[in-house]
Amino acid sequence: TSNGVKIIGYTDLPSRLAATASNLFGNNVAKFILSIGPQTTGEKGVFQIDLEDDAVQNMLISYNGEKRWPDKITPYSPPPPPKKEVEEVITKSEEE
Repeated sequence: TSNGVKIIGYTDLPSRLAATASNLFGNNVAKFILSIGPQTTGEKGVFQIDLEDDAVQNMLISYNGEKRWPDKITPYSPPPPPKKEVEEVITKSEEE
């Protein structure tokens, strides 16, 4: 710039964003699919679906030829908020 500031970065940033977003989305989809599959059993070649997982339950619309949506899907229940510790207030009397 005219003040002597150098700006370092890509001049074609908008053209790079599409590829980056596509890679990130593809990575998320692959990790999600792997989270419901072979790694859950520890056995090679065995693909077992964890029906107790909230994310997996909401993904499946049918299982073993049986319709799951909307009747057999457990609604998502967020974890309970952390319990606040009760503080004990000690007041001093005028004599102390």
